[in-house]
Amino acid sequence: ISAEIDAFNQVNREETLMAGARYVDITDISRQASAKDGLLAADGLHPSGKMYAAWVERALPVTLEMLAH
Repeated sequence: ISAEIDAFNQVNREETLMAGARYVDITDISRQASAKDGLLAADGLHPSGKMYAAWVERALPVTLEMLAH
């Protein structure tokens, strides 16, 4: 499924950039879920608060930069 996700992300990135928006890729963070404790919720499927925090840490600088312009 990784190849399909990568293909989807590439199209998503291209469409996002063509629309004049910024693209923030969080896939690498999500892929760490099986190797790093605490990135999944207790159900073992959904993101935990720790993973959401990592996504925000990645997206926040881009968001703040966009808001500054």
